[in-house]
Amino acid sequence: MKTGERTDPKSDASYRTGNSSAHEGFVKIALLAAFGCAVAGCSDVDDDYFPYEMKGLNSWLYDSTTEQEYLAGFTEANYKNRNAALRACAAQASTAAAARRLKEWSYVCCTVTEESQCVSKVR
Repeated sequence: MKTGERTDPKSDASYRTGNSSAHEGFVKIALLAAFGCAVAGCSDVDDDYFPYEMKGLNSWLYDSTTEQEYLAGFTEANYKNRNAALRACAAQASTAAAARRLKEWSYVCCTVTEESQCVSKVR
């Protein structure tokens, strides 16, 4: 190369090395994140504790007078229609409480997956 002559920076060996180290840095960050997930236990739920793979909601009714719990019903649902499923879960509990003529009651909606009948209580 002659003095003062400019070269294409992409053909420069240091440019290619810089690209390589950027790729290596990305790989290191990805591996660190994967390791962190494995140690900390990344979850398959959103911020409101709805599992992304949910199959539905179980509605549980609690009679505070007798301190008994009853399964009020199951609402088939998935992650995308979870808000409508919550409304249906509440309606099931209300219907079951009326049918049992309960005066003091509360309810809980549990998310259902293939692995568990109550992964998380979402209401």
